[in-house]
Amino acid sequence: MATKDHPGPKLLAKTGALPLAFLVLILSLATWYFFYIQSMPLTAGDTAVVVVFWIVMVIAGKWLLSRYSPRKKKTGNTKKKFSGGGSLCHGLHLIIGHLKYCR
Repeated sequence: MATKDHPGPKLLAKTGALPLAFLVLILSLATWYFFYIQSMPLTAGDTAVVVVFWIVMVIAGKWLLSRYSPRKKKTGNTKKKFSGGGSLCHGLHLIIGHLKYCR
């Protein structure tokens, strides 16, 4: 039986979502550690809420930075190599790609 390469890591590298994933991981772990040292360890459900919160904050921060940062002048070939819509779209591509691979 031939094995296929999983599309997830390639798509993460192509879209630039890997640094965002690490940022969410670091912020989630820092939040978990903060509550742990306060003697209020988070349950699995609480941790999921914290991770979703940080995902939304990182995506909103990236959107705000892209919206209000000065635009660079495009020179040469202006064609995009990857025509995704944004971080949310990239995340959906990763999930769908993973589901297709696991079938």
